[in-house]
Amino acid sequence: MSFKRVGVQYQNSKLFFLLDASLSLATLTLGLDGLGVGSSITSFNPEPHIDGISVSFDSGPVKVDGGLLKVPPPLAPGVTEQYMGQVLIALKEYLITGVGAYAKVNGDPSVFIFAQVKGKFGGPPAFFITGFMGGFGYNSQLTLPSVDQINTFPFVAGLDDPSVFGAKPAPLDVLNVISGKGGKTAWVTPTTGETWIAAGVMFRSFELVLGRVLLVVKFGKEFEVALLGMASMSLPQGSTKANAYAYVELQLEAVFKPD
Repeated sequence: MSFKRVGVQYQNSKLFFLLDASLSLATLTLGLDGLGVGSSITSFNPEPHIDGISVSFDSGPVKVDGGLLKVPPPLAPGVTEQYMGQVLIALKEYLITGVGAYAKVNGDPSVFIFAQVKGKFGGPPAFFITGFMGGFGYNSQLTLPSVDQINTFPFVAGLDDPSVFGAKPAPLDVLNVISGKGGKTAWVTPTTGETWIAAGVMFRSFELVLGRVLLVVKFGKEFEVALLGMASMSLPQGSTKANAYAYVELQLEAVFKPD
């Protein structure tokens, strides 16, 4: 066991003694952030406290990394508590990535989950499937991107895209992107009465074009259907946008919203 940080926190007339610790057992590592105990300064009434939990497992062809974070204040209007989590599961031939959140908004539960799986699923050369993605939100508002934002919309660009979340994102990094910290677009917001579902596919065409298509259905106060897509091609084949000699990207969006 190792200790990374020890401190004291005073908030809302309560004094807490906190520490960050990690426990490693062979291939498993458990991390505890903000673990501690506190009490009101006016009367002794101890209560436990924890800010986040992280888990890491690495054994042969299986690797798992995950974390759960209690979102610190300030929270969105009407939200009294919120938790954000993420997970990455790497198998021999597949990579699974997921994010999710739970919140209490105006006294009602709010939840969203979105995940993707990447691998070689097969198909003809013109449409070789390389992955699937999908998710849902209950009491959750999903903001659709404009056509020039699709390549930065995390549910289309990809949960493993380092240009969106960073190279090794922590739950707080995911929260900042999803909730639009720093003046950016808030993609998912706890909102009473709003629900959405999404499903999509990733594909490769003739070993040259990489594509992603996502269908989103929103219902609640309004009904809306959107088809979002992105396709790119780089030369030489397989090169990144930064070091390609030539790079072409197409973003598309079709929205149906009845009056």
